[in-house]
Amino acid sequence: MQPIDGGPVWQGFWDATTSAAGNYTIEVRASGTAANSDKVVSTLNPDLSAANFAEIIGTWSSGIWYYDVAASKWTKMTSFIPTGDIAAGNFTGDGKADVASCWSNGLWYQDGAILDWTKVTDTAPDSVTAGDVTWK
Repeated sequence: MQPIDGGPVWQGFWDATTSAAGNYTIEVRASGTAANSDKVVSTLNPDLSAANFAEIIGTWSSGIWYYDVAASKWTKMTSFIPTGDIAAGNFTGDGKADVASCWSNGLWYQDGAILDWTKVTDTAPDSVTAGDVTWK
């Protein structure tokens, strides 16, 4: 593990190719401590990008970040911290990973291609996940 640009986000490696699609909880702790200080729930969907790499997307105390496996780089999506779950999927049909998240003022998703946020509903659900339930 190593800090990214001296900031509060640390980088580690997880071989997503050995894991099935689904939700994974990654717990982190400060170096030299025994207590977990933060956790991230990451949704792994191996078919999100054209290069067939999944992005690891999670929330930290500094906002929502994603890890681009192909570029070996962390990118901050927003500095705001959602009040509930996040989920990743290709909601817009453009082949890019989008992120849905629960906030105190509703359910929103961020378009992965243009990074704009769209409000889905004024009421946030208790939890959120993503899947293709209308696939035929």
